Amino acid sequence: MVLEGMSREVLLRKLELTLKNHKVDEAWETFNDLKRLHGFPECLIVNKFVTELSYSSESHWLKKACILVLIIFKEKPNLLQLDVLAKLSLSLARAQMPIPASMILRLMLEKKNLPAMKLKLVGFSAYEKSNCAKLIKPDTMIFNLVLDACVRFGSPLKGQHLMELMSQTGVIADAHTIVVIA
Repeated sequence: MVLEGMSREVLLRKLELTLKNHKVDEAWETFNDLKRLHGFPECLIVNKFVTELSYSSESHWLKKACILVLIIFKEKPNLLQLDVLAKLSLSLARAQMPIPASMILRLMLEKKNLPAMKLKLVGFSAYEKSNCAKLIKPDTMIFNLVLDACVRFGSPLKGQHLMELMSQTGVIADAHTIVVIA
């Protein structure tokens, strides 16, 4: 029992390190070992892993992310966060993979989380609404995905509007943003 606990901790640390260093191949192997030996890790790690896979521009990683999300949804649907599913769906759409993208959107609707996001803000004070808004505020990855779509489909004015929106919402550009803009 102690050895299993230690190996779980070792695998969790290894997974976190590979995710931090964006080593998707190694992270995939570690995640599968962890799942096989100990089941799914906690929510935060699962969502970081799916996000990292979503950030890939390689279609085989996006397909694996989609399959993984479908498996997780069947076994432990509470592990998946709505924003992570949204990022994956946008990444799949950007990669011109409409069927997997629509499958993820259907999962989001099945979770019935979309209306709940608006309901969370009802009845809260202004300070609490501000905190909730920060939690559901789009991040750099979402903006990058949409900017990339603007570039691909020849909508430079919409892209410019998005860059202005980034500064208005306090989202900071990263290296991927600069590449897309260039």
